[in-house]
Amino acid sequence: MDEDCEKKYINQIHNVFACTSKRVANFLDWIKEQKFYDDTVIIILGDHLYMGGDLYTQNKSHYERHAYNVFINTEKKAAFSKNRAFATFDFFPTIVEALGIEYDGDGLGIGMSLFSNKPTLLEQYGEKQLNEFINSKSYFYRNELLNKKNTPLK
Repeated sequence: MDEDCEKKYINQIHNVFACTSKRVANFLDWIKEQKFYDDTVIIILGDHLYMGGDLYTQNKSHYERHAYNVFINTEKKAAFSKNRAFATFDFFPTIVEALGIEYDGDGLGIGMSLFSNKPTLLEQYGEKQLNEFINSKSYFYRNELLNKKNTPLK
C-alpha cells in the first residue's frame, strides 16, 4: 500500500479499500471541475468480488454481493437501474450506448445493453443454463479457428 494512504484499520485490506475509495472519489471530484467533464462519460466497473478469504463471509446470509458498476454522465437512462442479472459481455453494448453510439437492435455480440428493457441472457436462462451454453463445445471454434495451421495467431 502506498505510504500516503491512511492506515486507520487493523486489517490491511480495509485500509486498501478505504484508500482506493478515497482516490476514486478524489479523481471524480477533479474530473467534475474540468472543462471536458460535460462531454465525458465515466464508467467504473468491478470485474469480480473480493476473493481474499473470509473477510465478508460472517454475514453472508444477510445480503447478496455484486461487483460494483456505475455509469456517470451518460445521456442514456436505464429502463431498470437496479437488480438486473447480467454478465460481463453485457457491458459491450452498454458501454457503446453510454458513449452515444447508435446501432441496430438492443444487443451486440451475445450481450444485451443494460439501458434496454430487453432481458439479458442471464435473465432469460439463469446462471446454470447460461454457463452450460457458454461451456458447450463449439465446432466452428475447434475446427475452423483452433486447429487451423494457416491461422495468423501464433
